[in-house]
Amino acid sequence: MSHYHILHVDDEESIRMVMSLDLKEEGYAVDSAGSGKEALEKLETSHYDLIITDLNMEGMNGIEVMQEAKKMKPEIMVMMLTAYGSLDSAVQALRLGASDYLFKPYDRSELFLRIKNCFEKLELQKKVTLYETILTMCTICRKIQDDTDAEPGEGKWTYPDI
Repeated sequence: MSHYHILHVDDEESIRMVMSLDLKEEGYAVDSAGSGKEALEKLETSHYDLIITDLNMEGMNGIEVMQEAKKMKPEIMVMMLTAYGSLDSAVQALRLGASDYLFKPYDRSELFLRIKNCFEKLELQKKVTLYETILTMCTICRKIQDDTDAEPGEGKWTYPDI
């Protein structure tokens, strides 16, 4: 059983039902929302690692859902899913922060591979964030501060062994 939580957002009920079943069969914890507004309400009260959202929905579209979700939780992964996509819309979504982009109808194995990739990116992000809190590193020269045998923040600056 996966420890990741997914929120699926689509204004078409049949698509929400089918994808929820697919994701649950794969072992993911899944919630669904029928609109962008409902998705953001769920995001305020529950933890999600990944949002899979339809790009074209009535009211709030997938890009708007992504932008609002990232304001609330910058680390969240967002995958766009659309039946009406184009190369331009995919590039725009990725430039604005989407983790991935997939066309409907989706292939189950492709969906699961892309979800796995999103979670791998999430884990790498978590590691980088952890290391940034542990290590004092100059963002310009990439030297780290070695506090061995010194008070925190008082150690000598050195290049890491690579």
